[in-house]
Amino acid sequence: MPPCNPHAGRQQYALWICDKDETGASVDPQFIRAAYELAPTLLRYRKRELGCESIAADLIQAAVNAASRAAHFKPVGDPSAYLFTVFSRKVNRHLQKANVEVTLAEEFVDDLVRGGQDQSSTTQTIEDRILLREFKAQMDDWTRKICNMKLVGYSIEEIARDLGEPTNRVAVRYTRGITKAAKRLFHSHLNGREWKPDE
Repeated sequence: MPPCNPHAGRQQYALWICDKDETGASVDPQFIRAAYELAPTLLRYRKRELGCESIAADLIQAAVNAASRAAHFKPVGDPSAYLFTVFSRKVNRHLQKANVEVTLAEEFVDDLVRGGQDQSSTTQTIEDRILLREFKAQMDDWTRKICNMKLVGYSIEEIARDLGEPTNRVAVRYTRGITKAAKRLFHSHLNGREWKPDE
């Protein structure tokens, strides 16, 4: 893949999906539609590690091609969820080859497919998960720890008790941490780039 400048321009990336794979075979249209529908989400996925959107676009095309070939042998019930699974694995393999640490669980995609959600709700769930990942990436370690505890069902009172701190102190610190992370995430999306920790 050609080198790129991650800071070159902030206009919206115009994704284009070819309807032929690298062998010249026709690509299944359902995966082309899914790629365009998920484009904003896929182009943001692990953006900091990938470096620029053109690399993500190449991996989206590769995922579309692979998903299309697989669907010839076994029908796919949810093209969006399946494409995201294939794409995320290709991204992870790309980053592993580039010696970038990959720490991402993909089991939730399989859960979506087994759960029988329709395409629109699956797409929304995928986008919500990626947005949550981006949001947590903007948090400091303490806030992220509390957020993870809340996501698995602990209340602020239970967390404060576990930490041995007053509930109000934990609640105020957590609210401040969440607010700061939200502002960072907002500005990173507004500016079309990743927010760096020292900003």
